Amino acid sequence: MKSDPYQTHIQVTFPLYHLYYQSKWGGALGQEIFDKPFNLFPLRPAHYLEGDTLS
Repeated sequence: MKSDPYQTHIQVTFPLYHLYYQSKWGGALGQEIFDKPFNLFPLRPAHYLEGDTLS
C-alpha cells in the first residue's frame, strides 16, 4: 500500500509552519506575546521617507 502524498506533505510542513508562527508571534496560537510580526516591524516606518533623500 502506498502512502498518501498529501498526508506526507502535511506531516513534513505542519511542524515547520508551527515553528515559523511561533518565531513570528513569540508563542504558539493563543500564547502570542508580540504585537508586531517578529516584534520588529516596521523596521523603518513609512514616514522615514518624508524629507529623506536617497543617496
